[in-house]
Amino acid sequence: MKLKSCVLAMMLFAAGIGSANAVPVVYQGELVYGMTKTGSITDPFATGTDWWFFHANTGDVITLTVNRLDPALNPSFSVYFGLQNDTDLLSPVVAFADDELQELPGMEGLFADPQLESFSVSKTGTYSVAVNNESQDQNEPLDYQIELSEGEVPAPATLALLGIAAIGMRVSRRKSNATV
Repeated sequence: MKLKSCVLAMMLFAAGIGSANAVPVVYQGELVYGMTKTGSITDPFATGTDWWFFHANTGDVITLTVNRLDPALNPSFSVYFGLQNDTDLLSPVVAFADDELQELPGMEGLFADPQLESFSVSKTGTYSVAVNNESQDQNEPLDYQIELSEGEVPAPATLALLGIAAIGMRVSRRKSNATV
């Protein structure tokens, strides 16, 4: 009996259940295409993270942007597949963004805002977004805006024109090679 208890305790420890550092994931809300949401990281020393989620389908191309509203915030974000329960049991990071955008007027500092641009979704399901404060030197609420939008993909007409142009170039090359 003692051996079974020891093995069970080791399995739970290995799985991260009961870890003193585990922090439950609490979602701020759902991100919907084209809608801007406002968040606030209120205690960077406790978790330093706001959690959001969105739904996407295989082949969707998305752009995810975080703009700080407070110059003291140094935002970054990670994207995970699935809903997360606690910080010790996170699924692997699908994407990460930090400092991709130019600074907005009035927000000059040592860092810029993160953007994941034209990200192609590889799996249908729910995705989690963890927005972090990288500087973690502020005790006051730090505000930001987050937006999920559809990324830009070439329109079918554009692809058709490119295909026709490629065929035309090949035909003209064959004709020029035949006359030589």
